[in-house]
Amino acid sequence: MNKILMVRSTDQMIEKNLIGYGWQIDFSHFNQIADLLDAIKTKHGTYGNSRIRIASFFNLKKGDIIVVPTGSSIALAEVEGERFFQAGSKRSSNQISVRYCRNQTGGLIKIPR
Repeated sequence: MNKILMVRSTDQMIEKNLIGYGWQIDFSHFNQIADLLDAIKTKHGTYGNSRIRIASFFNLKKGDIIVVPTGSSIALAEVEGERFFQAGSKRSSNQISVRYCRNQTGGLIKIPR
């Protein structure tokens, strides 16, 4: 069963068909969420109340649906699956390729909230 997750993304990431999530630690180096959480806790001292968001992003799979708030609307995307780490992108260093719903001319389809 596919999941649906809300992920905030910048306009630049949307244009590149990406979503991202923070933490200056490369999620793709881990196979288990428990190991990732331990590494975050070791490096940062805590992950605060972000455990569920970290696990949800970490566990995204191809075909999962992403809801992206964009001002007074939302955009929808489907996870394609390529994962990578972009050092220096403080809020979105862990990135995943997605396919946004676009119209025939390539413009992003936005659904009013």
